[in-house]
Amino acid sequence: MIHLMKFFFFSLFKALLGATIQVPTLDGRKKQIQINDVVSPSTEKRIAGEGLPYPKIPNKKGDIIVKFDIKFPDSLTQHQREQIGQLLPR
Repeated sequence: MIHLMKFFFFSLFKALLGATIQVPTLDGRKKQIQINDVVSPSTEKRIAGEGLPYPKIPNKKGDIIVKFDIKFPDSLTQHQREQIGQLLPR
């Protein structure tokens, strides 16, 4: 199967709380994906039939696979650490 891979850089905020992303397709359109689950660096989403065309069946297309790279903050203040510590399970 022929796939097209797209990578998105996500803030930690969006990775934990969700977001809507616009994924560009090969023909210039944008497909909207609503992310409601917690996103980890191994999370993948698929957009069926919007990837590269099959070499021997040009009217059939593979999928776009969307992968996420989570951007973690470089540092936290003591106050931020305390707030996160109160919210997250141990």
